Amino acid sequence: MKDVGHNSDIIAQKAAKEGTLVHDAAEKLMLGQEVVWLKDDGTVTYSLDVWKMVLKFADFWGQVKPELVATEYHLFSDKHEYAGTADIIVKIDGKLWLLDIKTSNSIHTSHYLQLSAYAKAWSETHNEPIEGCGILWLKSNSRSEGKKDVIKGKGWELKTIDNIDEKFDMFLKVYDIYKMENPDAKPTTEKLPTSIKL
Repeated sequence: MKDVGHNSDIIAQKAAKEGTLVHDAAEKLMLGQEVVWLKDDGTVTYSLDVWKMVLKFADFWGQVKPELVATEYHLFSDKHEYAGTADIIVKIDGKLWLLDIKTSNSIHTSHYLQLSAYAKAWSETHNEPIEGCGILWLKSNSRSEGKKDVIKGKGWELKTIDNIDEKFDMFLKVYDIYKMENPDAKPTTEKLPTSIKL
């Protein structure tokens, strides 16, 4: 905010819109649909920045060849009373992974805490545990494919999360602070009619 002042809201909205577009395109690709940049009339579907991230996602998918289990999967924990939506659940080399697509310029600790919470919520409701968690970072400075167990390509990388239990303990501490500061927090709900006629 110091650097961009009043433009920070505009920049944040642009980044959020880009992230949504990339997520939507990635979901279409995973479900076997075609995603196009140029329409028949010559107009573009996505900005160049968004399209490059979509191509990076496709490169990841082609290189790693994961088996899709679920996308945009709603998770919840009755025990700890939280919920969220996991971007992707896949099998990679026979192991169950929970992946989150990030289009941000950097990766933050909160991203790791979020994924650890999702992994624990999955374990509460499924018999097959999550064996790996990772952030598919589509704005990485990576210049080449990874070696050995490192999964990355040009401009993208899979940032794996070590010690999910430790990250989850940290998540619970932060969540306790949130609950202390927001003792009456409730989900926002709204009742609307599903049809109308004048």
